[in-house]
Amino acid sequence: MKTTAKTLSRRVLGAILALCMLAGLLPMTVFAAAPAPLYADWDGTKAEWVQPAGDYQRIRYHIFLVSRTGANAGRVVFEDTTERTSYDLGSAISRNGAGDYFFIVQSETGSLSITADPDDPNAQFTWNGDLSTEVQSRTLYSTSVSLEAPSNLQWDGNVVVWESVAGVELYDFRLYRNKEELLQYRATLSPPDTSGGKDLAWNGATNPFGGIMQNYGGDYYFKVRSLQESGYTGDWVQSPVRSITLTKVNGINIENASLDVTVGQAPQFNAKVAESDLSYYHIIEGWEGNDGKMITSDNAMNDRIANKILLFEDGVTYEYFIIVTAYTGYMVSDASPVKLNGKTLDYSIPDKAADGDEIAGLPIGGGFHQAQLFDLYSATAGADGPAFVEIQNAAKSASSVSVTAKWDAGEATPIVCAAVYDASGRMVSMEKIENAQSTGTQAITLPLSGSLSGEQLTVKVFLWKDFSSLQPLAPFDEQTV
Repeated sequence: MKTTAKTLSRRVLGAILALCMLAGLLPMTVFAAAPAPLYADWDGTKAEWVQPAGDYQRIRYHIFLVSRTGANAGRVVFEDTTERTSYDLGSAISRNGAGDYFFIVQSETGSLSITADPDDPNAQFTWNGDLSTEVQSRTLYSTSVSLEAPSNLQWDGNVVVWESVAGVELYDFRLYRNKEELLQYRATLSPPDTSGGKDLAWNGATNPFGGIMQNYGGDYYFKVRSLQESGYTGDWVQSPVRSITLTKVNGINIENASLDVTVGQAPQFNAKVAESDLSYYHIIEGWEGNDGKMITSDNAMNDRIANKILLFEDGVTYEYFIIVTAYTGYMVSDASPVKLNGKTLDYSIPDKAADGDEIAGLPIGGGFHQAQLFDLYSATAGADGPAFVEIQNAAKSASSVSVTAKWDAGEATPIVCAAVYDASGRMVSMEKIENAQSTGTQAITLPLSGSLSGEQLTVKVFLWKDFSSLQPLAPFDEQTV
């Protein structure tokens, strides 16, 4: 039985543009109008924007600070360029003096002019000189207008609450998880209560952060600031921190899985989550063949698979996998052992959530955590019928390991192989029986170095059809001695 983890193939596009240039297939410099940044806003100091969609060899931004009042009204009072998507304009405002400010950002793309690697810090670029359309900051910052800040920011379960401010028309809202911004909204409360001293609530019924909190866990806080339709902003106020802890699933326990890959038979999906785990997670079963075909127990997922496994085909090796999705409030971690049909597998879950903490699996819709467990079982379909191999007894002495194995290879003439591995996974002894009886039980003695007699060792027994290609007739069995 295979126990090496593998995830779905993730194909990464190569940097072929440089190769085309070297081959003379593309001109060295191609100019095109630059696309505009998608969004821009600031807090009166730090300007931020979102890079336009698409792939670019290089992109930079032109930043303009504009004053609406004072001696420099209507004039650009500051200009600079950066390849980052943020810029601190605080010092520029200080130098220019009091006034009402906004900023403008425009993008400009560049093409490789000398080196072939756009990631090379010494790469030289030719900038196209054609700026995108202007994107203006969403809010207006004033050094003289001061809006009263919201007060008494609190959590009421998953609902955020603060006291309204008289005269304030809007509120800007940000939600943070582990100090990283998750959500931002310009909250237009319809109509906002501007009388002051009234609680204003924002909950998961109209905005989805309640579900995020319960399905991701972490340390959460939110910030609110006052706004006016004219664009004037007040200072941010931060709420207390609310910590959400998810319960780790102790193990993945799958029962009644059908692992039969008889030629001409359709895949059977009978696996069930152990009764003790039914409230923690649910599963989807699947088979993947080395011929590129796949099938799962989920019909909606199958509708998106171009090449489906309809029947197991002779000579194709199939790998069994499951997709585990944790329910709200739970998470699957690397430490969760995997048990399949009563047998604990030597398996780890390698994928981490995109947010970088210890939650394993891939975040999917609604914030649930999904772990994809591949290579849980592997077998080659063949006309010889179903096969199995199992260890009936294994023992260790000072000079050897003895193992008694039972097997059934159907109509095939198998190769039976026993091997011993040390704690690091290195094979230290092996014996094989070629041209064995199709059905049999036999004791096999594997010589052992005296220096290994005191170590914990693992003995594995394999049933192969072809030793040169290690084509399995059945999953191997193992035991610790």
